Amino acid sequence: MKRFNIPINSELLTQICQGELKGKIPSVLCKVGEPEEADEQTIIFLEQEKLLEKVKASSAGLIITTEKFISELPERALLLVQKLLRRNLFPSFRKELYCLFKSPIIH
Repeated sequence: MKRFNIPINSELLTQICQGELKGKIPSVLCKVGEPEEADEQTIIFLEQEKLLEKVKASSAGLIITTEKFISELPERALLLVQKLLRRNLFPSFRKELYCLFKSPIIH
């Protein structure tokens, strides 16, 4: 799990990821992780069908995904992005946060 030194909010997330929010987003999001280890302050990704059940069972505060999974996660907080390539999205996400806050991201 990766933790940010400074909590981030939904407005900042939408700017960085250029996405659309659905559902009630927690006021504090400070970690990025895997579905199995997530809590209400954690952001997780859903890009593959095979991870859907793990994501449904997680306690994650926000799921970054595509429109493909909206109907599968009706009561969850989602950030919908056009294309989700985790290898490309997360480094960009981390870089943007670092630039905005001038604060290192810790593990």
